[in-house]
Amino acid sequence: MLQLLKKTYTKISFLLLSIADSSKLLAIIYSLSSASFIREQLAVIHGRKIFYQTLKDPKKSNAQLRRNIHRLEKGLIMRPRKRTFGSAYIRETVDLYRLSLNVSQAPPKELHWANNVLTAYFKIVEHSHKEITKAYSQFIKNPVANYEEEMVPYKKQERLKNTITYDELMNLCLQRRSTRWFIDKQVPAKSIKKAIDLAVQAPSACNRQPYEIIAALQPDRATEICNLAMGTSGFSHNINAVLIIVGDLSKYVYDRDRHIIYIDSSLMSMQLMLALETLGLSSCPINWPDIEKREKALAKELDLPINKRPIMMIAVGYADPEGKIPYSQKLDSDDVLTVLD
Repeated sequence: MLQLLKKTYTKISFLLLSIADSSKLLAIIYSLSSASFIREQLAVIHGRKIFYQTLKDPKKSNAQLRRNIHRLEKGLIMRPRKRTFGSAYIRETVDLYRLSLNVSQAPPKELHWANNVLTAYFKIVEHSHKEITKAYSQFIKNPVANYEEEMVPYKKQERLKNTITYDELMNLCLQRRSTRWFIDKQVPAKSIKKAIDLAVQAPSACNRQPYEIIAALQPDRATEICNLAMGTSGFSHNINAVLIIVGDLSKYVYDRDRHIIYIDSSLMSMQLMLALETLGLSSCPINWPDIEKREKALAKELDLPINKRPIMMIAVGYADPEGKIPYSQKLDSDDVLTVLD
């Protein structure tokens, strides 16, 4: 009977999807019946509202300031470099910089980076454009104490070099495997911080880094949170710590960018798990299901506003040497690569 019900459900679902797939209007009507689609739209709308608020009242790190400074960096490295660029957003950038100088929780390194890049920009750009002239007159009113490190574009040959070989990196990737069995040992916060310092070096669209990491380092709390996800049945009771990766939709002004939180968070999370491995900590990424009941439960547990979406969880701990891990055969390059003519 159960198998019959599953087959019937599959047939009905396929029929409805085939109908919805036939036109944009029917697709919209179908999506209105999905709580997950509606919740995502609400999250995007709420995030955009907060984005506009932060233009006048920035909090901590300012995503739009980071975006604009990165845009100026790209202008500085262009070949050939234009004599005038950035005029469309330079006044906004300087205004955001000046506002951030008065924010007590603004990251000092972010302000130093902004100051360095703006200084480099105004040195080389032509001041004949009125927007650039006005922006410069405001910028020079607000000097900021600098770090010794100069945070401006530099030549590729000046970058930090390492001696890690392909085989060594491959071995690290093979060493990292999803681990579900841990010994009873506290995960130190300092190790998590070290891993995060490495992880946030991952690339991010316009350097906005639209994520945060919430850590539950007490086993009881970690287990409680992991039980809110699916796929943790049978092993959540022995998880020492869990990291919840949260994407923030208030970092974007356009609907078109709503998926970047998932891309950037995933890039960072992979580096995070590799970093943990180098510190003697094993990990297991835990898929987060887009289910209304579970979304509400986790949002309540972590006090998340609607614009902050859980991306995934990562269980962390010291691996039990006797615990087994799945073999998990991976695809070869020939299985996933298509070379265009």
